[in-house]
Amino acid sequence: MANSALLSEMSSADAAVTLLHHADSAMYRAKQRGRGRCEMYSEEMSANAREKSALSSQLERALATDQLFLVYQPIVSTHTGRTAGAEALLRWQHPDRGVLTPPIFLSLAEESGLIGPIGDWVTRQACNDMRTWLDAGTIDGS
Repeated sequence: MANSALLSEMSSADAAVTLLHHADSAMYRAKQRGRGRCEMYSEEMSANAREKSALSSQLERALATDQLFLVYQPIVSTHTGRTAGAEALLRWQHPDRGVLTPPIFLSLAEESGLIGPIGDWVTRQACNDMRTWLDAGTIDGS
């Protein structure tokens, strides 16, 4: 079954272009939720789309303005009890929303094409951090 979208006539949406945008929003939601779905447009869809668009733009700015950072989770050997490594965990210091974790913004990065540049940034930052720790003697490079 194909996806479909329903749209009821609304007094605030009397222009054909607006109606088409609303129908498109409902169709997008139907596609997101899987095959054979039927969705009816609601104002919430437009609000969600605006929020998603704004957050996507902010994520691009975050990458350019050093709002992303890494925290490190130690990996401890169960045999020796010593730290065997660390997992780098990405965070976003959002100027209005505080610290955001990947479940909030990673799908936006994928959809907007920022996932590659963010992955590159994570790799460079983790390598820079490791070099800093090695140079300072904080970790043993062996």
